[in-house]
Amino acid sequence: MKNSDNTNPNPAYLFVNKTQKSKSLSKSDGAVAKQINRHAQHFRSRKVDVRKLNSALSDSSSARRIARDGWHRIESLEDLAAESSSPASSSHIDNTPAAPSGPVDGHNAAPFSPFIANLTSHIRPSPSSSATSASRSVSGIQASSDSPDGDQDQLENGDDLQLSSVYRANFTAYDCVDPFGITPIQVTTKIHSILQYTLRIYPYSGNNYKLAHLPAHVRSTISRFPIGEVLDRSVYKEHHLYAVMAGMVARLKYCFDVSIFGDDADELRATASYYIRKELIRASRTGDLDKQTILDILFLVVNEVQYGRYDDARKHLQIVGKLFHLLNHREHLDRWISETAAHVDNQLALTTATHPVIKRSFDPGPMLPERMATLRREALRMRYTGSPQPLSMASRGPKASLGLTDTIADLAETLDLRMGTQFAQGLKIGLFPGRMGTVVSDLVDCIEIAKVVWLSPLAVCFDAEWLCRKARAVLRALVFMAPENHEGVSDIDTGTECLRICLMILMTHACTLVGFQTAKANSRRLQKAKKAALAVWCPPIGWTEDCVPLDPTRRLPVFEETQAALGLWGALIGVWSAQGLPEQEWFTVRAVNMSRYLGYTTYEDLHNHMAQYLYSSSFQEHSLRTVAQRLQFPPTNQYSERAA
Repeated sequence: MKNSDNTNPNPAYLFVNKTQKSKSLSKSDGAVAKQINRHAQHFRSRKVDVRKLNSALSDSSSARRIARDGWHRIESLEDLAAESSSPASSSHIDNTPAAPSGPVDGHNAAPFSPFIANLTSHIRPSPSSSATSASRSVSGIQASSDSPDGDQDQLENGDDLQLSSVYRANFTAYDCVDPFGITPIQVTTKIHSILQYTLRIYPYSGNNYKLAHLPAHVRSTISRFPIGEVLDRSVYKEHHLYAVMAGMVARLKYCFDVSIFGDDADELRATASYYIRKELIRASRTGDLDKQTILDILFLVVNEVQYGRYDDARKHLQIVGKLFHLLNHREHLDRWISETAAHVDNQLALTTATHPVIKRSFDPGPMLPERMATLRREALRMRYTGSPQPLSMASRGPKASLGLTDTIADLAETLDLRMGTQFAQGLKIGLFPGRMGTVVSDLVDCIEIAKVVWLSPLAVCFDAEWLCRKARAVLRALVFMAPENHEGVSDIDTGTECLRICLMILMTHACTLVGFQTAKANSRRLQKAKKAALAVWCPPIGWTEDCVPLDPTRRLPVFEETQAALGLWGALIGVWSAQGLPEQEWFTVRAVNMSRYLGYTTYEDLHNHMAQYLYSSSFQEHSLRTVAQRLQFPPTNQYSERAA
């Protein structure tokens, strides 16, 4: 096939479906010629009998279906029959070179295993730089993912999210997925599955925006991560493709309970690390770095954090920090690479209880005063005039092995208009000293705007975007406030440390998907901090360290009683986060004693108390009912309850 550009003095000749083993470049045998003809005509039969459906799904492929849809949707039998394609056979061309070899680090060779050989099988020669306009296997998926209407259709069926079945295709060499052999790696069924799952789950787990849980009128216009563009480019470079797969395999396994590669995920991480290192060596020699490589390193860090390779993750984040100056935050992709870096760095710091590696706050700054005043007035209006509880302003996320994966999945139904009022009152009386006062003030702003975003049509996409970024900055500030040695709380104010850990537990659930993984470790730290705080705070006010008043008839002053109410909120946070641990009983005893002092006897009393601070009624209901049940028993000594 001759190039149609007659002005080029060196015309290029492109041959379709040919390799170095082909006997002729001008013609093909009968089977291959028919295959080329079927693909060129996009032949699809629309009148296939229902009894041929299973055969069509398992043994054939539809290039138009994959390009238009990108993943398998749940349809009725009749719809599937109308959309199915006729069975087609394709010849298998074996062109399998050896697995990639070369040094992974300065001395060791790249690991080889049957898994890596399977992943890198049918590796094709790298295409020339001019061949960039050929067909792409995920271009149709990108169109479906990036369109607001298509995204709404997918998210409305959040409860029915299918993460176990993928539209089958005939993944053989030079097939309809990549008929011209332009990608360096053949898209196998496993690779195809990960690309489809990535597009499907990213609205639930991408950065801290969590588009799937935002109201529809905000979700349709908010700026979003260009995941379609990233996948579109990934199929052309080994380091892009393997890095995306490494990150998404870890996220699928630990957040959505889907294991595609099983025990071979470590080999996938090693393969991604090999190609990324190879690309960085090339960039250091040429001085030309593809910025998506920074995103590839972050995907690799996601895998390493989930699989407990914290030293490797910290080392790779240091590389990201050194390359951070290359990003231009006015460009769409670069800005989202920066957002991803902040999110991944937060997850590593929260998981390991260490300071973030990248020394940046990632704070979006203050909102325009006029807009902030408008949103506050709207939140105040809803508080006093009431706001109708929407039936479904945001769809629920998928269920996983940890149950409901997100505390904000039902926020439109559970958000209380009283939330944050006690924090605002504490700011007025000087309850939060120093830097903690600034953090709590930012948190109050986030709570007020969240009420408008989820419960009022006045909110726009910029409000939700600022809210997500500001909440992430609050969480990051809480992590930076931790003691440097992380061995005790003697070097900081004990009451401030208790509040910091409580807020960090809740904000980790709100901004990330690692809340359950970090809650138990944080509950142990909270117990140590609260023991130290009660040892200092209780004796001067006439309480024992079990929070039992020595004089039951004496009431505390306003400031100390406000501190006691805040202490009850922290104790109930500990009861929830320490479920299944011995520390839960320690928190329960003190929560019961403080509840009796404040006059609480029922679950409704505890709910009304927590609703004035920050809490999730759906997640913490069980722990509150446990404490309420203990309150029904008479105290052993006046109204005290001692630990065993």
